[in-house]
Amino acid sequence: MPGFFVSRHSRVGGNPSEEREIASPQGRTRLQIESDGPRLREGDEEIASGGLGLFASSVAIHNAMLGMVPEHVETLYQDFFHAYQDYLFVKTGANQGLLPQAMSYSMPIFSAEQARFACKYSRFYIDQAQEFPDVPRLSQRQRAALDAFEEELGSEKWRFSMQYESGDVVFVNNFVCFHGRTAFSDGDLAQGRGRHLLRAWLSMPNSRPLSSCWSRQVYFPRTEAGAIRGGVPVPEISYA
Repeated sequence: MPGFFVSRHSRVGGNPSEEREIASPQGRTRLQIESDGPRLREGDEEIASGGLGLFASSVAIHNAMLGMVPEHVETLYQDFFHAYQDYLFVKTGANQGLLPQAMSYSMPIFSAEQARFACKYSRFYIDQAQEFPDVPRLSQRQRAALDAFEEELGSEKWRFSMQYESGDVVFVNNFVCFHGRTAFSDGDLAQGRGRHLLRAWLSMPNSRPLSSCWSRQVYFPRTEAGAIRGGVPVPEISYA
């Protein structure tokens, strides 16, 4: 079933090598496992070492924690503040009216709508939001739930790993699947043999309904099933 490409940045054009550098908060170091918008990855990989793609089911981890530490699962269904990925937004020109009105937003990590589960998680952006003076400090209960969640995310028993090879395409449903990667070192950059991984967000016509809490972030103004959603807001383009 075909999907709709949605914008990952509020700018047009750009050098793919810039995307490679800014897309990860950790650069070439290990990218902790997380989830964000629906994603397509296309790889042209020539790296000296590392760079394994890591994947895990958020549904499986949720269900395991529900059996072992239900009190933490209950907490993860409550609101946490998340920082916006500031590098996605251009703050000049026609984009002014589409920028977030705050540096952060609050929503749960786990949510469900019409019995359809969804997960939104990146510890990096939760911790980053804690640097903002207007964001409430994490409670001891919240920190304990996050730490328990991170412990499960770090377990090898949940993970599937793969080495991207030239021409590989990977589709990931980030509502129910986490992704990350191991640290890597590039090939011979002078010979154009560095890691080159293209990413795109897709909005699928058979997408699940989302809880209304998802609309608190600018990426998801619509939450009904099948809605075109999930990209960075950009001005409409008229070719008239």
